[in-house]
Amino acid sequence: MAFEKLEKEKQNKIINAACQVFAKHGYKKSSMKDIAEAAGVSKSVLFKYFSTKENLYMRLFRLAADSI
Repeated sequence: MAFEKLEKEKQNKIINAACQVFAKHGYKKSSMKDIAEAAGVSKSVLFKYFSTKENLYMRLFRLAADSI
């Protein structure tokens, strides 16, 4: 996946921003635009690495599950 090719700092920025936005607004009220703004990237960059909001959310879910 192309996301893994990003430098770790950028990966962490996107993941942390997504966690914050989902935690604050919940899945349904969160938008890729909100996440992109929080991460300091464009919305198109997010869609490049995660084709849908659900894919990004599932990535976060797997990361959380793996850390348990």
